[in-house]
Amino acid sequence: MKRKSSSSSHSAKTFVNKNGYRQFKDTGKYVHRHVEEKKLGRPLRPGEVVHHKDGNPLNNSPSNLKVYPNQSTHMKKEH
Repeated sequence: MKRKSSSSSHSAKTFVNKNGYRQFKDTGKYVHRHVEEKKLGRPLRPGEVVHHKDGNPLNNSPSNLKVYPNQSTHMKKEH
């Protein structure tokens, strides 16, 4: 019997949007934001940006995600 990974269980409840990010079908919430909230143990604050360290918007592994306090800081550090 094949075991489902967490990413495959997410894929049954999600879709990939036109920008390449995975979102939940029922709420529209971005999966990477949900994963980061679980990792932090709190909701993301208004303006916080979740960055994919490897540049792959489908790699929502907690170790691949980093939070910046705002878009300006994100752009200065990553782009």
